[in-house]
Amino acid sequence: MTLRFSFPRQQLLFVATCILSVLAGAAKGQDVLIKTDGSQQLGKILGATPAGVQIQITVGGGASTLTQPMATIKEARMAVIPPEFAQAQKALEARNYDAALAALKVVEKFKGLPADWAQQATALVGDVYIEKGDVPKAEAAFAEFQKLYPTSAQAELGLAKLAVAKKDFAAAKAKLEPVLAKAAEDKNVNQRSGFAYGQAYMLMGQVKESAGDLQGALECYLKTVALFYYDRAAVAQAQQKADALRQAHPAVFIP
Repeated sequence: MTLRFSFPRQQLLFVATCILSVLAGAAKGQDVLIKTDGSQQLGKILGATPAGVQIQITVGGGASTLTQPMATIKEARMAVIPPEFAQAQKALEARNYDAALAALKVVEKFKGLPADWAQQATALVGDVYIEKGDVPKAEAAFAEFQKLYPTSAQAELGLAKLAVAKKDFAAAKAKLEPVLAKAAEDKNVNQRSGFAYGQAYMLMGQVKESAGDLQGALECYLKTVALFYYDRAAVAQAQQKADALRQAHPAVFIP
């Protein structure tokens, strides 16, 4: 029997070279820009603007800063995510909203960076303002997010959060249903999709609770807690709402 490669040898060599390049960069503590043409740029990511991603590289023993056009960047991988992102998440969980905003201000220079953590940090600004009850600033934050990440599911979730904050539950439901339909069919949940699904179920719980569907609301809250637990702030909020619902309505349970 003759075995055949499923890819030409040249393609296999190219893929192997790409992987080794990324691993080498990570081993050296360098950041990596994955470009749309499959190539990589190693260095230290300094920030992002609508024009592109600034990355510092070493040339001949000296440092030089380049701006890689945003349209040419598929993904940005940082060897070390700024600790302020985790600090902001913890502050939001603890309802210390001013501390969360202060931490997010530090990582503001990475807004627009094509990285999951940067997307989450950018969306988190709107979340904090919603929790503070400042709807106009939340609207501005989510509008900016939509401009920076127009294809992200997080953009629709931002609009759903605003609708819930305004008690426009019908509008929130319309935004959430497509996300939850996708969640029900998704067999390969990852960090990015799980983050979105957890928020969506927590918000749908609020929608159902407002309509008097207490069992449905409890089920949604617990799905965020037990299944889609990627967003710690959403998990904490969902757990609080589930506990409050069960305490107020002891007869409500999930069979």
